[in-house]
Amino acid sequence: MRAHHPERQTMKNQLENLPALLTEKQFSELVQVPVATLQHWRSTKRVEIPVIRIGRSIRYRLEDVKKILRGELKLG
Repeated sequence: MRAHHPERQTMKNQLENLPALLTEKQFSELVQVPVATLQHWRSTKRVEIPVIRIGRSIRYRLEDVKKILRGELKLG
C-alpha cells in the first residue's frame, strides 16, 4: 500500500488552488519559462500571450495557463 503524501499535489490540484489572475512569477513557474523570456516575448511581440495590465503590473489569466498546459495555446 502506498503512503499518502498530502504535500504532493497533482498539477490539477495546484491549478485549482491558484487565483484567477497570476503574477509573472507564478505564470513563469507553471509554464517553466523564465520571467525575462516572457518579458522579452511580450516586448517584441514574438509570442502573443494574452495579458491583463493592472497599472504597471502584468497578470496572466489562469484559463490561459490551462490552455498552454493542454497544448491549446503554444509558447515559443
